[in-house]
This record gives sequence, C-alpha cells and structure tokens, in this order.
Amino acid sequence: MNQLTKEQFASLIAFNSLINKFKLNRDVKITLLQIDEWYQLGITQYEAINSTVAVGEVPKRLSRDEYFIRIAQVVAERSTCSRAKVGAVLVDPRTNRIVATGYNGSIKGSPHCIDVGCMMVEDHCRRTIHAEMNAVLHLEHNYDILYLYSTHEPCAECFKALKTANVVKMTYINRYKDDVRDLIRKELEDESRKTKKT
Repeated sequence: MNQLTKEQFASLIAFNSLINKFKLNRDVKITLLQIDEWYQLGITQYEAINSTVAVGEVPKRLSRDEYFIRIAQVVAERSTCSRAKVGAVLVDPRTNRIVATGYNGSIKGSPHCIDVGCMMVEDHCRRTIHAEMNAVLHLEHNYDILYLYSTHEPCAECFKALKTANVVKMTYINRYKDDVRDLIRKELEDESRKTKKT
C-alpha cells in the first residue's frame, strides 16, 4: 500500500472535519500542528482500516493491549463532550479482567455539552469529568496494581488520581500535552530511582 503524504492526510482530515461539522452543527478547526501530530497515527489507522486478509489466511489475533485499547475506543463513543471523545479502561493485570470503564461527560444531573455546548474556561471544557477520573470513581474496591488503556494521554489531575489508584502502566493512542503531568511523572521516576539505590 502506498503511504499517504502529509498533504493527502491533511485533505483526509479536512474531509472528516467537514463531515463532523455537519454532524455537530458547529465549526471544526484543524491546525497544521494537529495534522503533524495525527499524521503517524492516522497512517497506521488508515492502513489498518484498508488492509485485507487473503482468502484462507488466518487473521492475526489481537494482543491484549490492542484488545483493551479497542474497548477504550468503544467506551469513548458514550462521551457527551463535543470537543473530544475520550474513553478509559482499567484492567487488573493479574486476571486480565476489566474492573472499570469511564468516558468524559457531565456530572450527574448536569446538562450535556452535546445539548448545551461546552463550558469553556481557559480553552478547556470545565463541565465534564474526564474519562480516567470516571473510571477511577467506578472502581468497586482498591487494587494493588492496575493498567490503564485510554484513547488519550491523561492530564495532570487524572495522572495523579491514577497513580494514587495504583495504576502502574498507561497505554494510550493520542498524546496530550501537559507540562505539569510531565513534571510529576519525572519526579516519580526520580524518587523510584532513589528508592532502588537505597
């Protein structure tokens, strides 16, 4: 299969944005930076969608990581935020069972963004609870170790909640820039190294 150029990929994104504009009845803005960030992931997804299995060929079995990430993508479809659909899955790695899921949406009793628009403060929707936080809130009890599978990299607040809930591995599709989260992650890594030395 021929790989798409960035220009072709930009056209594909623009087309999808046009479709979404009609679906959501609002303006959708795609920046060149977003196109660059999505390019590699988009190529992989495009090739996966357009790949075919020859007659008689046994399709490849999904790895556990792929399996749980795909479930996170389905969970994201329940999102009620019109800016981003995010899904999160928490897994107990000892049993490989899903123990909680979450998607970003309004708090109980509050109107949904898809119905009344986003509550924007400093370029972030403040009406919704993030998918990862919803997953943590839906845990039935404490676990010694958990894995996260998410459509998006957690923000700083979700990262802190996940680490407190003993999440030791985080797998996600889309990167999310958050300098505070990165500082906290580095601090945890430094502390872990110090502990190992003593």
